[in-house]
Amino acid sequence: MESDAPMRPRGLRLALHTLAPAPVSLLCYLLLAIAFIVGHLLFISVSGEAYPASFDENVLEGYANFVIQPLSVVANNALTGNVFILLSWGALGAAVCAVIGAIASAVVEWRDTSKDVILTDRGTYILHPARHETIVRLLWRCVVAVLLVVFTAAIFPAVRFCFTNDFKAIGAQSYGEGFYVSALTALVWMLILHGYVVLIRMYLLRTRVFGEVLY
Repeated sequence: MESDAPMRPRGLRLALHTLAPAPVSLLCYLLLAIAFIVGHLLFISVSGEAYPASFDENVLEGYANFVIQPLSVVANNALTGNVFILLSWGALGAAVCAVIGAIASAVVEWRDTSKDVILTDRGTYILHPARHETIVRLLWRCVVAVLLVVFTAAIFPAVRFCFTNDFKAIGAQSYGEGFYVSALTALVWMLILHGYVVLIRMYLLRTRVFGEVLY
């Protein structure tokens, strides 16, 4: 009697399944990409570098009075600057703590596994079979950590492309042209975000859905 259980992907299908984004991840990527683009476009206007060229005089006046002016007041507030500095140092501290925690956990796991033995019937000790799995897992995570660093360095041209495209979008003479440029920028941001998610999945040995990256 044949089993009704679904067939699990193998080989190339398994690799594609691991690399492919889940539907919820696509939505998250899109929302984050839109947030990046809108945030940078507002920053360009608040800093006075450029304003939307596709807006007519009435829309541009309303945009300046009801969007740019309040944001400028908030941006020039001393409290906002202090909060931004605090959040920046907090993010940096969290990243450093995460790295130190990962290294400490790996050292503790290595020591615990190296001391773990099995007593045989003849009264001799042998290394626990899990030691090999621990070594492979630690080596795997070291390789993925290096890939994370390499990937971060490699995406700098793509990030520069996205920021440059935002200037093209805000300088577009029509809404259609601006939308096209921003859509291309959003696609690049989504690819960058998915690259990070795949590497984090691989590091945590969780490769099924986007939500499983967080415990």
